[in-house]
Amino acid sequence: MAAMATIERFNALDADPDAVHATIERDGVAILEGLLSAEVVSRVNDEVGAVLDDADPDAELFNPIMKAFHGPCTKQITSACAISPTFATEVMCHPLLLALCDRIFAPVLRALPAQPRPPSPARTRGRRAVAPPRRGSLE
Repeated sequence: MAAMATIERFNALDADPDAVHATIERDGVAILEGLLSAEVVSRVNDEVGAVLDDADPDAELFNPIMKAFHGPCTKQITSACAISPTFATEVMCHPLLLALCDRIFAPVLRALPAQPRPPSPARTRGRRAVAPPRRGSLE
């Protein structure tokens, strides 16, 4: 009989982001116990409840592989941070999650080729884009 896999658990209140990241890199998973309080979970549920109730689990997704991954009972909603201020401020901006995102995504982002930056308002201040007159106009 194969040994049962275990998932390492961390107390989110005092977890070291480097230790959690190392576990995710090694095992592909970690459990963050106590990451969100019951009150935060309740507020998020209240804020997204109506939208989630209206979501159709049979709705077509942008990718058939995602539909297969999520299965027939998962409801998808988009823009959770716009629907739920609590999700935006208490979940997406949780210090431990932000620290993990830095460790996981920053190396990938640094490896991408640089993209041209759009002009900033400071660099275009005082200039006005003017379209050339259309042929046949009175100008």
